[in-house]
Amino acid sequence: MTDVEWIEGVRGHLAELEAMGVRHRVAPGEIRVPYEPLSSCGIDLPALVVAFGAGRLPGRLPAGREWLAVDHGEQLVLTVLRPTPQAEEGMRRLRERYAGSGLARPTIDQLADYRDGLRELLGVDCEQDRTTFGEGCCPVRPSDLAALTDHPFDLPESARVLILDTLGAPQPYEAADREADEHWPCGYDELIAAAFRHHGVRRGPGAEPFRALRYYGLKGPLLVLCVDYGYLASTRLPDRDWYAVRHRGDVLVLTVLEPTPEAAEELARLAAEYPKKRFRRRAVSLDDLVAYRDRLRELAGVEVSDGLARLGEGRCPIDLGELPRLTADPLAGAVHGEGWEVFVLV
Repeated sequence: MTDVEWIEGVRGHLAELEAMGVRHRVAPGEIRVPYEPLSSCGIDLPALVVAFGAGRLPGRLPAGREWLAVDHGEQLVLTVLRPTPQAEEGMRRLRERYAGSGLARPTIDQLADYRDGLRELLGVDCEQDRTTFGEGCCPVRPSDLAALTDHPFDLPESARVLILDTLGAPQPYEAADREADEHWPCGYDELIAAAFRHHGVRRGPGAEPFRALRYYGLKGPLLVLCVDYGYLASTRLPDRDWYAVRHRGDVLVLTVLEPTPEAAEELARLAAEYPKKRFRRRAVSLDDLVAYRDRLRELAGVEVSDGLARLGEGRCPIDLGELPRLTADPLAGAVHGEGWEVFVLV
């Protein structure tokens, strides 16, 4: 995008917000992104809001409300609602319970626990779409809005009901990304190529190193150990076959583990119940996630991975610490810490 295109895009978006009556602090003639931090908008936290993502604005915003352009980890157009006294107290207690709990990257257990907290403290349920979670941004089921405020209104389809709170410090994975960038001071493609050469990772020829499982003669379901290639700069891979794999739209650096006969039977059953398209990333509801966690415990007696963001199509995550229960491979007890993941690939 050229500078001229960016300027025209900002002007167009400013005009769209102004036509909808959204309040912002961009002066006439000034060209800048109009979204401001919550602290600049005079909003006390925690706050109950109805919000729209900047890219999902309705044709018309509900009338009779003040709408603000806010940057709270993502760009939102929102209106603040006054909670009932009971809801305000419940929000305060919710904040105390989950302060520093890492809900920006929630695990299934944290999602389920947060949902229990909403039910217990506020008498409402959690939004089913896990992708609406963010740093200091916890979703409530829109149909429960009337239980939280004496001033509810009809919500357009794309509206989100959120409890906004303080943004936290950078997450550990962000620091690891910065460390890798400093260790490999080059572009993305050069970084990947250099890391693969250094570790002897098997890859496809040419500019696209990540290939389907069948390219390497592999076929699911497979129990695999993966290393995030952002950590390759600071990780020593054990001496074995590692593959650069593209699987259902994701890219992985992995090695295949031989499960015990009992685990192989359990994991095959899991793969049959969670086939290729069961976990499309944006279609996984909270109910589905909790059911998957419970089924994994029932079938294999193991826990789901904390790396919930890695749950995806044809990819079932398992906690790294459970590997010794699933395989006799010596590698099972030799890896730990950030950057390692275990999946059943379907």
